[in-house]
Amino acid sequence: MLRLTEFAYQFKGGEIMHKEVEAVLNVLAERFGTTVELLWAILIKQQFVEAIMGAIACLVSLSVIIVLAFALVAYYKKGKFHEFVYDNDLEPPVVIIGLIAFITTLTIFLCNIGPTIGKFINPEYYALRVILQLF
Repeated sequence: MLRLTEFAYQFKGGEIMHKEVEAVLNVLAERFGTTVELLWAILIKQQFVEAIMGAIACLVSLSVIIVLAFALVAYYKKGKFHEFVYDNDLEPPVVIIGLIAFITTLTIFLCNIGPTIGKFINPEYYALRVILQLF
């Protein structure tokens, strides 16, 4: 059941890495009163949970991006955007707030999409990364 052995060999450097990871897992398993195999399975399941949370964040971000894009395009088509830009009218700070919100949400989406896909495809890597962060 322990897929950690073959994964640890591929990850960093063979026997040294395997022993380091196994030592950390043994300490954690003793501390939690469980086996290494069960602890490794829990770490992998946790990566799936984090991937689902990341996917939800990406979907929310994407929906906000779409709503803001439609709102900004509609505002632009009404001609008020040109009035704001050329007349320097202070009436629509909504455009500035909308653009800032759009860029911020797009940044959040782009930062979350990579790790989210990675945790779905390769949860062992992210579980091992959690263990390595304990060093």
